[in-house]
Order: sequence, then structure tokens, then C-alpha cells
Amino acid sequence: MKIDAEKGNGVNLAKQFNVRGYPTTVFVNRSGEEVDRIVGYLPIKRWLEEIQRINQGKNTYQSLEEQVDQNPEDSDLLIRFAEKVEQRNRTSERIPELWQRIRSLTEEGSEQYIRAEFKIAQYQAMATGKPSPLQGFIDAYPEAPQQMDAYNTLLSLHRNAGNIEQEIETFQAMVKTARAQGEVTPSLLNGYAWRMAELDTNLKDALAKAEQAVEMTKSADPQTRAQILDTQAEVLWKLGQTAQAVKIINKCIELQPDDEYFKKQKNKFMGESSGV
Repeated sequence: MKIDAEKGNGVNLAKQFNVRGYPTTVFVNRSGEEVDRIVGYLPIKRWLEEIQRINQGKNTYQSLEEQVDQNPEDSDLLIRFAEKVEQRNRTSERIPELWQRIRSLTEEGSEQYIRAEFKIAQYQAMATGKPSPLQGFIDAYPEAPQQMDAYNTLLSLHRNAGNIEQEIETFQAMVKTARAQGEVTPSLLNGYAWRMAELDTNLKDALAKAEQAVEMTKSADPQTRAQILDTQAEVLWKLGQTAQAVKIINKCIELQPDDEYFKKQKNKFMGESSGV
């Protein structure tokens, strides 16, 4: 049954099952207890495979919980179950307990151990609103693959708390770390440039990173290309380079002629002054 989670009883159901994004498909048993869920869009083949898996009771929340009760020292099993718990409710108090158990069962410095360290720090930071656990993880494990996830969580914490200066510093550190790890993406550079434009700060640095993102997406699909170019245009406009901003936004319109957003951007550039 398809339910609109923003209307009528759908609102209550979304709260009951802690639905955070759409679409989310929740599978329940006859008692109304959640068996498992599918979050997001999947290709038809993958979707059918997931439904078949759930119908067979493989790696579902309930089946994993039962296996964990029988094998409480199986770290691989505990990790799979911890991920299921987080998928259901990322604020569940079971999450740190599970990851602490995983950490105690794994060798210090191992991939599983570091992953557990990150998850514990992430939960503590989210639960308290304090960034220190995550910053401690970043400092302790500079080469960890969870670095970008740690930075993203830090950015959310600072933004939610209105700590603009700390947010900017964190974003800059995130880009620097991504460069050091060889993991700089157009999305990261574009996100940084757009946020600096929103905050009307570090605009020259934002433009340099926006231009790099544009260079990296020369062969991207038209929609992605237009979104990246739009950020470059926005930063140029903020810098008072209106003519260049209009030139760039015209490229966006050529790439996405039916998208009214880019036309509104052009009107904004041509009709207003940034005051810079």
C-alpha cells in the first residue's frame, strides 16, 4: 500500500516507523512489527531481489537480531545488525552499545576497530550536539576512510548550532583532507563554493574551487553540468562580475532550457547588484 507520509495518517506512520527520507518501504509482520525496510530508489531488478530476500527472511532486522542473540561475539554479524538498527533509527541507544561491543571484539587499529571508533564518536556527537568526539576521531585517524563522513556530520552540527566560523573552518579542512587523500570530487568543491556564496565569504577561494568543479565535469550529463556551472555563476555574481555571471548562466539555460530556476537566476543577476 502506497502512503503519502506528508498527509493524513501517513504523517503518524512516518513518525511511528521513523521514516527520514522518501521513498521508504517498510515491511511489517501480522503484528505490525517491522521486519525490514528498503530506503530510496532501486533499479527494478535490484528492487525485486530485495523483496525476495526479505520474503525469505535473509539478513532482515528480525533475522539478524535473532542471530546476534545466538552469536553475540561474531563481529561481522554485529556490524550487519548495527547497520540495520541505524537504518531504522539513527538515534537508537542500541547503536553505541553495539559498536562498543564490536570494538571490544576486534583488534585495535583494524578496519573494523576504526569503523567502530567512528560510529561511537558520530553517535556521541549527534546525541550531545558537541563536535569534540568527531574532531577527536579525525585527529586520531587521519587516513581513515570515514574522514569525509566525519566531516559531513561536523558540518551539520555546526550549521544546526549556527556556528558559522567553525562550519567554514571545517569545510576548508574537509577539502584539504580530500585533496590529501586524492578524493576531491566536483560535488565537494561545488558544495563548498555554494556555501561560501550563501555566507558571502571567501568568495575568491569559492570561485577557484567552483572553476575546478566545472573543469572536472566537462563530460558530465547536462543536468549535472548545469548545476555545477550555476554555482560558478552565483559566485561570480556575488563578486560583482555580473556580465560573466550572465554568460555562465546562459550556458545553464542552453543545457536545461525547460528549467525555470536558471531563468530566475539570470533575472536575479541582471536585475540586482550584489553590492560587492
